[in-house]
Amino acid sequence: MVAGNDTQEEEKRKLSPYEQTHLARFGKRNINIDEYGETPVEYITGKAEFYGRVFSINPDVLIPRVETEELVDFGLTEIEHFIKTGSVDDQIVLADVGTGSGVIGITMNLELDAKYPNQKIKNKIYISDISDKEIAVAKKNAALLGATVTAFASDLLKEYPKDQLFDLMIGNLPYIPEQRIPALDSSVKDYEPFIALSGGPEGLTLIHSFLQQSVHFLKKHGVIFLEADHTHLANEILPKELETIYAAESIKDDFGQPRFWRITRKN
Repeated sequence: MVAGNDTQEEEKRKLSPYEQTHLARFGKRNINIDEYGETPVEYITGKAEFYGRVFSINPDVLIPRVETEELVDFGLTEIEHFIKTGSVDDQIVLADVGTGSGVIGITMNLELDAKYPNQKIKNKIYISDISDKEIAVAKKNAALLGATVTAFASDLLKEYPKDQLFDLMIGNLPYIPEQRIPALDSSVKDYEPFIALSGGPEGLTLIHSFLQQSVHFLKKHGVIFLEADHTHLANEILPKELETIYAAESIKDDFGQPRFWRITRKN
């Protein structure tokens, strides 16, 4: 009589069609996926696609999400409005705060250069993140894709030139409430950087600090775009002391969730 084997075999990871395609595209078709646990395929290949371009990434930065491409669309539309209304002359000045791998600022630079060739409308783009680790990734991507941006480490806007004013500011900052992080998918909470996920107790700590600092940098006609948690309400996005200065308008993403905010000066 042969004794039964009570040891259950570990469930093997099943790759989605997207994951299979991604691994094959970047030369990882034949790897033993079980050696990687739940590591996202983007970290396995060191590549992620954003707005039709391939960016290099590593575990120091978040994996770019397709929803965030909408921030680029909003920015480009706003700049077109600036030009049509004569709010700007020949240069757009933009800040991408919390840039991570640099996808937003780099994409904006490349899209604007393509839309307004021969320096018809110049763009001056600053991209920043909390430390040199993230900025190293962003600088690598700027070089690989041929973008012209000014990249530097900064705690929100603290290291920005004090005399520089911006037409457009995009804040893609950590916004997930801390208590919700344990409930995130393991491929996110166990592999993506905690510092890039956690927005503090309510998910608004860095967003509020950024908005408070932005008052000194935003032009009168300027616009701020934010990505936030779908649970955040209009009376929560703005710090109380800014309610007489700024107006906040929510924008739903392609999935019908109120993910984005457009911030403008009231006067």
